[in-house]
Amino acid sequence: MSIQASIQVGHPHQSISAIDFNPRGILQIVWQQWQHLHTEAAQAIPKKKSLSMKGLKGALPDIVLAERTGPDQIMVRISGTRIDELMGHVISGQNLLNIIKDGQKERINAVYHNISDHACGFHISENFKTSTGGYIEMDILVLPLADPEGDCCYYLIGYHFSDHQYFNPFSKAGFNFKDRTVNHIGYIDLGNGVPRNQ
Repeated sequence: MSIQASIQVGHPHQSISAIDFNPRGILQIVWQQWQHLHTEAAQAIPKKKSLSMKGLKGALPDIVLAERTGPDQIMVRISGTRIDELMGHVISGQNLLNIIKDGQKERINAVYHNISDHACGFHISENFKTSTGGYIEMDILVLPLADPEGDCCYYLIGYHFSDHQYFNPFSKAGFNFKDRTVNHIGYIDLGNGVPRNQ
């Protein structure tokens, strides 16, 4: 299956500073670990090799580690078990952009390019309607990691869901992708600014 992303014109869009960013659930673990590495790196973007799986304990099933290997390639290097379950198959080794619906690939790719170019983060929070009439809220946090030369070509991606009963996987959970609301979408200023054109 493919993810129908929700970065569309007209949704609430507001960039925020790292100080004001207050993630919830699983994303707190991801954010705190990244900030810890950021502090250890003297406020530089942390190197991927400094990432500690032990430090992400509790969030591992809900994270993805990806690497940009080309202009249109973001390869998934590590995928959490719950994310694989959500997708209905293991996504490690796949191009992340190939998992996204065709109509959104260019926009999503641009977001990841911005994260690398500006060494900033990205956050989106949205609601999906289920077949039972309820809503599942999903938050996604993307944070940059650097290679040994300091280039931001890695991405630490965390997912938070308000209800883990969705893991059926997605295709069996009755999600209605056409009926969704974006609560917040924006870049996170990690000290290097954010893109002007968002």
